[in-house]
Amino acid sequence: MRTLFITLALVGFGCGDDGEVTPPPIDAAVTPPDAAPVVALDCPTFCTRVMANCTGANAQYVDLAHCTGSCAAFVATGSTVNDTSGNTLGCRIYHSGTPAMTTPAMHCVHTGPAGDVLNAAAPANCSGGDLCATFCALNIKTCGTTAAQVTVGGVLITAQYASQAACETVCKNGDAAATPPILPFSKTNLYAVNSVGNSLACRLNHWTNAASFAAAGNGANTNTHCSHQAAQPTAPCAGTATP
Repeated sequence: MRTLFITLALVGFGCGDDGEVTPPPIDAAVTPPDAAPVVALDCPTFCTRVMANCTGANAQYVDLAHCTGSCAAFVATGSTVNDTSGNTLGCRIYHSGTPAMTTPAMHCVHTGPAGDVLNAAAPANCSGGDLCATFCALNIKTCGTTAAQVTVGGVLITAQYASQAACETVCKNGDAAATPPILPFSKTNLYAVNSVGNSLACRLNHWTNAASFAAAGNGANTNTHCSHQAAQPTAPCAGTATP
């Protein structure tokens, strides 16, 4: 009798009308366990990675607001999250992931505003190969040009350069005719979130400040930090450069 009961129970469990066992339904929404995670080409992805993996002496942005504001100026079009070079958001996302997690001292510098070590003999990685062109493009996106000024929170921002070309020229060559003469922007000082003094590093540091305030709609502070990026900058980007 017990044998008959067990047999009937097994027949009644999971059998279709044709007598075949019906397999459990497959949830198509479940990602296969061996599928690679999808990495999004966006600022939340970048800033989550870089703020977690680049800290202390390797930090590139003071806080999340500085990263988010800065990221808005990085070029996403045409890039991918697997780019190892090129002045793009995709390149910065790549270096901010596993590379920065495993060797932060080497890769975190590629995720910063410059995209590379400022004193590199041949800048590459995420700089696009031209540190002055990188800085000038970022500055102009946030601070505008004298021919095309920008407004932030109702405040007209005082542009520091007439054009991308004019900015690159003074960054690379200085301006001997200016009073006082302007030297080429120093690129021997490493970029840091506390860079001060007359250097490209300090200008990039204050660009992240300006970008952060611009994203928040704070025109007065955007204006202040744009002025620190001038060819003849105001303090704290005037004087002896450190680090």
